[in-house]
Amino acid sequence: MKSIMKIIIIACMLMLFNSPVSAMEEPFFSLDAPEKVSSGSSFTVRVVLNNATAIEGIDITITFDPALLTVIDADASVDGVQITAGNFFSGLQAINQADNESGTIRFVTAQGDPGVSGTGAIALINFQALESGTANVTAASAGLIDRDLKRINPAASSVGLEITGMDECFIATAAYGSKYTAPVTLLRRFRDQYLMGNRAGRMVVNFYYRNSPPLADYIGQNASLRAGARIVLAPVVGMAYLCMHPRWIGALLVIGGFIYMLKRWLKNRRRLTC
Repeated sequence: MKSIMKIIIIACMLMLFNSPVSAMEEPFFSLDAPEKVSSGSSFTVRVVLNNATAIEGIDITITFDPALLTVIDADASVDGVQITAGNFFSGLQAINQADNESGTIRFVTAQGDPGVSGTGAIALINFQALESGTANVTAASAGLIDRDLKRINPAASSVGLEITGMDECFIATAAYGSKYTAPVTLLRRFRDQYLMGNRAGRMVVNFYYRNSPPLADYIGQNASLRAGARIVLAPVVGMAYLCMHPRWIGALLVIGGFIYMLKRWLKNRRRLTC
């Protein structure tokens, strides 16, 4: 019972008292992220607590650029967007909330004696890269509560990563022999302008990029498979062309309607002459 009451007190202290009480070189937070990712891909940022000594409460706010990154929900069964708790600190989560509109994440957790000591990941953030550019993920503010209920405010830390554009359409490149051919260029433009602009499209692109490279390698080694892939891709290329040039949809509808009416007129004329 005492342990539960202490956890509640720690959580309240973390959420209510945000002003610095003491500044220490240690412990501190660091963010472990890849240096470079591709637009449309997903990746994980590890939030690491370093050199902890009997830490029983954690309150950290992380910011990111929502135009370049979005947090992937870790638990779809719970309302809102959550991140994943790490295995270093197994406490009661008072707040676990990510806001993809403002680009902020708040994570508050507490546990009882004896706390945690050492270094480890307290949270994992699964991001998806939306656009190319340089994205920063920053531990903007952080507070720790130790065993003696003393608040420690580590300095802010940040990590930057480069988001590059996706240039490869693996299967199409294998089928047409080069990524610079007109059909492959068209498919890349369709991906960037239409698929990457919505969540469902990004999911399709991510699935494609995870699973298509082995198939593309296999297709690229066989001339018959390359020819067959071009036949299969032809309606996809046609659909992409129509989406990129919508005026042709109207023209095709007019032509199709004219052909239909002409066939009906010819059929009726034959019937009258019989």
